Amino acid sequence: MKKSGIVVLFLLLACMSLVLTGCGSGGARFTVAGSITDTGGQGISGVTVTMGSETTTTDSTGRYGFTSVKDGTYTIVPSGEGYIFNPASRTVSVDGDNMFDANFTVNWTPRSSGTTSDLAGATFSGSTYLIVGASGTVLSSTDTVTWTAQTSGVSTNLTGATYGSTFVAVGSGGTILTSGDAATWTAATSGTTSDLNGITYGNSLYVAVGSGGTILTSGDATTWTVQTSGTSSDLYGVAYGNNLYVAVGSGGAILTSGDAATWTVQASGTSVKLSGVVYGSTFATVGESGTILTSGDGAAWTAVASGTTNNLNGVTYGNNTYAAAGDGGLVLASTDAATWSSKDTATTTNLRGIGYGNSYFIAVGASGKILTTTTP
Repeated sequence: MKKSGIVVLFLLLACMSLVLTGCGSGGARFTVAGSITDTGGQGISGVTVTMGSETTTTDSTGRYGFTSVKDGTYTIVPSGEGYIFNPASRTVSVDGDNMFDANFTVNWTPRSSGTTSDLAGATFSGSTYLIVGASGTVLSSTDTVTWTAQTSGVSTNLTGATYGSTFVAVGSGGTILTSGDAATWTAATSGTTSDLNGITYGNSLYVAVGSGGTILTSGDATTWTVQTSGTSSDLYGVAYGNNLYVAVGSGGAILTSGDAATWTVQASGTSVKLSGVVYGSTFATVGESGTILTSGDGAAWTAVASGTTNNLNGVTYGNNTYAAAGDGGLVLASTDAATWSSKDTATTTNLRGIGYGNSYFIAVGASGKILTTTTP
């Protein structure tokens, strides 16, 4: 073989060796990637992710990735205002292969509401989520991620909402609005100018409660009947369960009824304002100064320890879990309504209400705050 051919062969073998060993390029390079999602598996976009000296952000599906990564050990840290990541950071070792499962989750995920209005209540129809709030604010969503402002046709404060065969929202000055799709709203004649603070649906009947002991009922959400409550206390919440309606309000007021027409005043054992009530496997009502009361029959009520003195403003039940929301961004959760634990929401915003639907808990509050999770 000629000398020139030997030189060419040597150079070719040397180049192949460099490619195979990576010596000429600083070593083999790999990809490290993962996702950041809420507890329901929905991706969270725009989260900053740092690995070593490199930084990237998650895309619209919550995915992120780093390319040209050498073998070694790295710490991945996601960051974003209002997020608590699980885990807070992740240490990964790259050893001759790509990695695509460096994943993180966020428990209480903040969602963009598109409004600065105070939000008061949330409900679910089976396909659509609804949030109502101050100055006639109505928001709807099909996935808890993207919220759309709807035209309510009113400027009064909306304080509560429910769904039976249609959406019904209530508010100040006797306001009642109805909608089949959460987008087009119609005002109903309530027959009162009292502020309405809460509403529920149960046993084919809508029941709304409000100031001065106001109670209204309707079978179709269009024609409303004023009922005699037997109290002048302001009422703030109402629930149905175990063949019983329970309404709660100021001064520890608790009323019960089997038909929503004849009401009985019950002894609560407290004089604080009760803001919300729900039925899961038992009734639970929440109120000022961390007050939580429970009852199996609506008549005998027991105070349970909440572990907080913050005002509790709303309570819901779903997926075998009670969840209460309150001032200072407080969320409490319980599986039996007797033992409650505090959850970190990464916010100090006062939460005014909380609802549940299709695996998601939705807490809402001041200045347009929306938080969602499947595991409160």
